[in-house]
Amino acid sequence: MNINKAEYQMNAKNKDYSILTYAFMLAIFLSLFGVGSGDKALADGSSNLVRQLTWILFGGLSFFECFRIRRGLELNIQFTSGFFWSVALFFYCLASCYWSAIPFVTLKRAVLFGLVVFFCFATFSKHGNNPRSFLFSLAVPVAVLILLSFLLIVIVPSVGVTSLGWRGVTSFKNEFGQLCAIGFLVFLFGFAEFKRKLLVVFLWLLSIVGLVMSQSTTCAVAVFIGSFAGVTLFFIRKSTISKYGSAMLLLLILSVVSLLLVLLTVKGNFFDDIQGKIFSLLGKSSTLTGRTKLWVLVMDNVRFHNKWLGGGYGGFWDGLGSPANFTSYRFPGGYVGQAHNGYIDIFNDLGYVGIVFLISILLVYFVAIAKQFAAGAPEFYFHFSFFIFILIENYAESTFFRLVVFLNIVFFASLARVFAVAAKNKYGQ
Repeated sequence: MNINKAEYQMNAKNKDYSILTYAFMLAIFLSLFGVGSGDKALADGSSNLVRQLTWILFGGLSFFECFRIRRGLELNIQFTSGFFWSVALFFYCLASCYWSAIPFVTLKRAVLFGLVVFFCFATFSKHGNNPRSFLFSLAVPVAVLILLSFLLIVIVPSVGVTSLGWRGVTSFKNEFGQLCAIGFLVFLFGFAEFKRKLLVVFLWLLSIVGLVMSQSTTCAVAVFIGSFAGVTLFFIRKSTISKYGSAMLLLLILSVVSLLLVLLTVKGNFFDDIQGKIFSLLGKSSTLTGRTKLWVLVMDNVRFHNKWLGGGYGGFWDGLGSPANFTSYRFPGGYVGQAHNGYIDIFNDLGYVGIVFLISILLVYFVAIAKQFAAGAPEFYFHFSFFIFILIENYAESTFFRLVVFLNIVFFASLARVFAVAAKNKYGQ
């Protein structure tokens, strides 16, 4: 749908709150709240019946809010490259039912994934009535979850604390680490925007404590690198360095992070030695707590299906008895629900085509973020730091394209938001 500047200006009166904004806050809360669900609940990215019905409700609400009838049926969503690639990915996931070993599961998960994507774009990338503050929309549920987590840890430590680390009200410690990492970024870069400064500082400090006590090393490293990059660019932006020099630094930071991921991924004597030294600096074993053995086992499964197409979206990790059963039998940790590497899981499920989709979405995402930087958008620093964070985080945790997983929701919400801000800047709003 094409829309001219005058119509955009007429419709783009952003609201502080809307029914979709409240629904987004609830979705974030539900994606993490897992008291009583067990250590490995939803580790494979699946969801229980209640969550499925909840997302059907969210999806229906999104369609109701975005479709309108004027001269005909119109869809009130910006048709950006981010939306295009996300929709194309959804249809590819849907098509993978044809070659999936468990087609019904793939179909169900593909539909749920589509609802998540559409909901995020409906909330943050309409032609008008988008939330005025992305950071506030994220800060509210994150703050509630962090406060509830510390309350549970103090009152019922046997539930909120495990032998591996704190998990608060989430299902397991790595989820709590991800919650605190996002809290760290939101309260750091939202400090200037939020009114209650002391509360923001208090929540930021709680995020730091929670991140440390979750003992999620990869998460801590990822958020440190991401926030350092964002803060560095913030001060450079405020200095006398030219926009061209700042843009070059932006590309340099991205190049360094990309090189780090290559060094950590590529195999060979030279690279293995570098990886060992990096893991040693982080206080981790050369196997990353058994992750590297798991990666080998999952990659070994690729030989059973087409490398270009993959085994089908969500068609591998589906509990004992699923195609992951043989891998789980050979892995000392048993069934873990994911490869603990987002890139490997995408390759296993969606093949080389899925990797192309991932790279394409990341590229358009980065370009949209860079446009925010050029325009001096205040939200830029969060989105850029989150971009760096999730690139690194997916080296040890699978979050890309994983249904109702917390970081996957934040990823597509951020993707939708940066394109909405780019359109707003284009029309001089």
